[in-house]
Amino acid sequence: MMDHDLAILLTKVRRHSVALYGPAAQELFDEIPAIDVQRSLLETLALWNTEADWEGDERNIVLALVRIWYTAMTGDIASKDTAADWALQYLPGETKNIVIAARDAYLGLNAEDVAAYPKERANLLNHIRSSVTAKLQ
Repeated sequence: MMDHDLAILLTKVRRHSVALYGPAAQELFDEIPAIDVQRSLLETLALWNTEADWEGDERNIVLALVRIWYTAMTGDIASKDTAADWALQYLPGETKNIVIAARDAYLGLNAEDVAAYPKERANLLNHIRSSVTAKLQ
């Protein structure tokens, strides 16, 4: 089965894992070509096109979007809250509130319903998609 996340996961394993026994991940897995990671980011972005694609998982998708954006722009892979904090520095004003709500809910600080912001989610998706596409293509 094809899994577009595999390139990202293996990149993260190679960069951040600690071997408890045996060789390090860098010795077990070949380096992942940057083009594979970039393709994975673009394929993941293509998953979300309509409201139905978000339904029931709005918070996680908002956080996935900012992680994709972070990775595309920096070449690094960050936690959901770190990517959200980074994104808040660069997002237009109308999209910041949805990222703050998603980040805070993820951290257990606030239970605001991210699903209540369909316009802001659409604007966030469009902003990140255009930014990532311009950077990677």
